[in-house]
Amino acid sequence: MSLRTMMITSEKAITTATRQLEAIRDEWLAPLVDRIGALEREAGALSAKLEQAQIHAEIAALEREQIQAERDELQRRVDALAARQRSARETTVLRTIQRDHTPETVTQRAWWRFWERS
Repeated sequence: MSLRTMMITSEKAITTATRQLEAIRDEWLAPLVDRIGALEREAGALSAKLEQAQIHAEIAALEREQIQAERDELQRRVDALAARQRSARETTVLRTIQRDHTPETVTQRAWWRFWERS
């Protein structure tokens, strides 16, 4: 085999190998790289959505805690008002009982009561 024949054969082999590599690149590697890029973009978008959802969940949790604190404060106020109202009723009842069961003298009675009982 001559040197020229070997060079032609090696050039053909290189050309054939180059074509095979180009075919692999075009048929397999390029679509794979494109798919990987698309998946990375999709993962980035999903990551951003997840981050937004976490932020919204944290905000909702803070709002829930604030609303619960407001509810508890309002419940304390309602309980305090109910206790004051009960106390006022009890005081009124006790005063009425004391007034009705305490003997009055003429000087202790108001002038309009004097006329009512006389």
